[in-house]
Amino acid sequence: MNNKSYRHIVVTTGVFFVTAGFGGSVRALTQALKAKEFAKQWSRLYNERIPDATERSQLIITRPGPAAFEVK
Repeated sequence: MNNKSYRHIVVTTGVFFVTAGFGGSVRALTQALKAKEFAKQWSRLYNERIPDATERSQLIITRPGPAAFEVK
């Protein structure tokens, strides 16, 4: 995805943090109320930029899990 598209998504959805992961994965941290809009915009721009990957691409919206804790 080009920088202009990326910046537009970040500004309009208020993403705090985006990082690339293994195998082309991307993680983004945003407010829960803006997660669906972020995913929608990201998917649209990604599929425009890389149409061959449209059928294989997936978006998963999750909430953070609990903080680290000791299992006894």
